[in-house]
Amino acid sequence: MVRVAEEKIVVLNLRRDFLKARRGMKSNRAVNALRQKIQRMFKEHEVVIDKAVNEAVWKRGMKNPRAKLKLRVKTDEKTVRVELEK
Repeated sequence: MVRVAEEKIVVLNLRRDFLKARRGMKSNRAVNALRQKIQRMFKEHEVVIDKAVNEAVWKRGMKNPRAKLKLRVKTDEKTVRVELEK
């Protein structure tokens, strides 16, 4: 069965996830939580996060990442590609 590429707009709230991290590791925790949430939502093996999404999380530094992200998620056969929605 061949799967057709899909595209969805998703708004993720990462605040609960990175509040559990210590002060200097919040952005790291936010990116890891983003990857885990996308894997859980789309049940795929490989998640590819675009450079713009990573820069949006890290824009305000390590201690103060963005809490909400509006993302465009594209799925192929075995990969999920995460891009920033504009």
